[in-house]
Amino acid sequence: MACKMNEDRIKLMHKLFGIDEKHICKTCENLITVRTNKSYNKCICYGKTCSDATDWRQKWPACGLYNKDYDGVPVIEIKKHMPRPKQDTQIEGQTSLFDGDLI
Repeated sequence: MACKMNEDRIKLMHKLFGIDEKHICKTCENLITVRTNKSYNKCICYGKTCSDATDWRQKWPACGLYNKDYDGVPVIEIKKHMPRPKQDTQIEGQTSLFDGDLI
């Protein structure tokens, strides 16, 4: 699950800014390394927080902001206001209260 959530970050960047198939994030000037007791990569265009919600993978294909200045709103702030995909409300195999006769 965590891996898919990570990939959603770069997919959103690609959707908003396009893909730079010639480069990877590792060589982009917008990728920074934050060092505490561990090292964490962050894309400053996506947003830099103290959370793993903004951790970034160096191996991802670069977006259209590769080595470009970005003075817009951090993408994570834009994402907060986007509609969420509709989730199934019932887990597969789960019994509903409306299954079968209750009376």
